[in-house]
Amino acid sequence: MMTTVLGVLAILAGYFIPTKSIIRKGDVQENVGYVDEDAVRFNTTLDLLKLVGLILFCVGGILLAVALMFPTFMSNMCSDDIGEEAIRIQSGEEKPPLSPIEMTIPATSKVKGVQPPFSSKQKIHFQEDSVKFKEH
Repeated sequence: MMTTVLGVLAILAGYFIPTKSIIRKGDVQENVGYVDEDAVRFNTTLDLLKLVGLILFCVGGILLAVALMFPTFMSNMCSDDIGEEAIRIQSGEEKPPLSPIEMTIPATSKVKGVQPPFSSKQKIHFQEDSVKFKEH
């Protein structure tokens, strides 16, 4: 995690610190310029800082991925062997749970209608046409 953070900081520093101009102006009348060696070294160091930051960021990401996957791969080696010493509970002759289709309604409950009663004044709407509802 620390390598990822250091990588991000190095990348940010490499991109946000402005580079220096390599050409130093000399004599204006002769149109001559000089190469600033300090500026070349500074800009090279910034490029190196960007590269090191990217490498640290990638290494940190790989380490994080390995750390997250490690427990998954090692779960078989770390599991306790319970084997024959496990506690066993005898269930007897219990019936398996019934599916919702096989379940019955208890005798004490009543089925109730949920639709409100219709009156002769109400209409049932079908798209654009309306049809009057008749009571039986």
